[in-house]
Amino acid sequence: LLYLNHNSFRGTIPSTYPELGNDRLQVYELNDNQLTGEVPGGYVVRNLLQSVEMQNNNFSSINNDVCSLIVFIGGEITNFKADCEVCTCNSLCGNDRCI
Repeated sequence: LLYLNHNSFRGTIPSTYPELGNDRLQVYELNDNQLTGEVPGGYVVRNLLQSVEMQNNNFSSINNDVCSLIVFIGGEITNFKADCEVCTCNSLCGNDRCI
């Protein structure tokens, strides 16, 4: 579990972030920071990753690779939350959040 919420982090997410946890990461949260840029893709489907949350940041976009991991689109993540204005998974958008 990696909870990085409410830390006032600034800057971009490193392109290596999909490799966090060496295939053991189950929950990854970056809510309520000041992160910018694109949320990078490049995930290899991880059997344990179940939840990704990255709401209330200043991202410019979310890489389409991230959407392919959501269970509703054929992936394995059962909980995905991001701000709709940057979410490329628009079909999953509701209540101002990509769900």
